[in-house]
Amino acid sequence: LSAMAAEFKMNQTNFLLSVGFNGPHFPWLFLEKFLLFYSLDAVNYPSNFHVHNDVPTVALTNYPESQQCGDIRALNLSGGFTELLPYTMTKMLRRAFYTSVSYVDRLIGHLVDAIIAEGIGDDTIIALWRDNGYLLGEHGQWCKNSLFDLANRVPLMIRVPKLTDIGVVTEHIVEL
Repeated sequence: LSAMAAEFKMNQTNFLLSVGFNGPHFPWLFLEKFLLFYSLDAVNYPSNFHVHNDVPTVALTNYPESQQCGDIRALNLSGGFTELLPYTMTKMLRRAFYTSVSYVDRLIGHLVDAIIAEGIGDDTIIALWRDNGYLLGEHGQWCKNSLFDLANRVPLMIRVPKLTDIGVVTEHIVEL
C-alpha cells in the first residue's frame, strides 16, 4: 500500500488495491480474544429453527461444510434436512460466526486506517461486499447453500469521498 500510495501522490496515477478475506467462511477463524465480544449466554438461539413441512427440498441443504468440523462429525448426525444440531452446539456455532465477523471487521478497519495514514483517504473509493449470506440454524439450515432469504442477502457498502460522506442508504435491490 505504501508503494502504491507514493506512486499515486507523485504521479497522480490511479491504482486498484483488491483485498479479499477468507472469513467469515467456514471454518471460522479468529483470534481467541475476539470471543470475549460475545458471551455464550448473550447469543440468541434462532427463533425460526424448524424446517417447515411445506418447504421444497431444493431449498434445503444438509450443511456439508459444517459437517466436516470434528465437533459436529462426532455427533454422528444423519445429515437429514430436518435434523437439528443440539441447542448448545447451535449457540456455540453462532457465537463463532459472530466472532469471525468481528475479527474480519477489525482487519478491514486496519486497512482503512492504513489508507488514511498514507494520506490518500480523500482520494480512495472503498467498496465492501460479501459473496453470500449465511444461515445460522434458521429453518434448521446452516451455511450458505440455500434458497432462503438470509442465505442470499449480502452487504454492499461503497464510500466515495465527498459524495457519500453524509451517508446514503437505499433499500433497493442490487446485483453483485
